Amino acid sequence: MLVTGRDIMFFWVARMMMAGEHFTGRAPFSDVCFTGMLRDESGRRMSKHLGNSPEPTQVMAQRGVDALRFGLLFPNPMEEDGPFGPAALDGGGNFLTKVWNLVRFTLPHVPPGTAPVAGAPPGAGGTLADRWILARYRRTAEEVDRALRDVEPSRAAAALHAFAWHDLADRYVEIVKEPLADEPTA
Repeated sequence: MLVTGRDIMFFWVARMMMAGEHFTGRAPFSDVCFTGMLRDESGRRMSKHLGNSPEPTQVMAQRGVDALRFGLLFPNPMEEDGPFGPAALDGGGNFLTKVWNLVRFTLPHVPPGTAPVAGAPPGAGGTLADRWILARYRRTAEEVDRALRDVEPSRAAAALHAFAWHDLADRYVEIVKEPLADEPTA
């Protein structure tokens, strides 16, 4: 699969397809995923020529690679034009901070030597809240899987964001926080 901006479809993608067919007798790729254009905060297309696009290596050094990745995927669908700037990077960074805080909350309650569970654990045991979060987890995993199979990473990112932020952090952790505080940590 080739992932590229739709603005170069005729200039680059079509030429690669024709050259591949001509020189090798077969297409160099079978699928193309077109992305939208990044826009600055004024709505102008980002380009080096206009001087309104940040240097990616500087953004990665300042904000981190994962914040950049998430900021590119969420909240705008990958195939649509969308604004890119500090707000997108802040959103990516805030999400990663939320995930980090969830991990920090969870780790003291995991006994040493606990092995990761392969797949979603069965929802039959535990409290009502435990069964609810496991059901939400399974639904989110299915949605992420569908989105990735459909080559819609922005939809997958949105599902992960909704689960981690709203279901897990805002609801489940708030429900279990007090009972867990009364238990000795691992």
